[in-house]
Amino acid sequence: MENDESIYFLVGLILNNLASLMLLVTSIILVRKRKSAITILILIANIMAFVFFWISIVGIRIVAQNSGTEGLLKFNYIVNTVGPLPQILFSIGLLLFAVKYFKKNEST
Repeated sequence: MENDESIYFLVGLILNNLASLMLLVTSIILVRKRKSAITILILIANIMAFVFFWISIVGIRIVAQNSGTEGLLKFNYIVNTVGPLPQILFSIGLLLFAVKYFKKNEST
């Protein structure tokens, strides 16, 4: 039964990583097409999200092996506190991009 359940976690991990990678590629294309502070903010947020994702995956394994339960709880507190920052930056960048895009379309 454990193997059947672990496959769901593996599929979720792969899908999450694939979505993160697709957003990263999309933001790189966006920066190349329309280089501005807003698109660079979106790219930085996506890079941070990709890095935070892998730090959390690798960090949990390292902390669990070396620090035990208490260290794992502290690591999870940090990851859960800092983890949303890239999403907030991405949301701010996307909001600013949309406002700028619609203002430009209204003036034409």
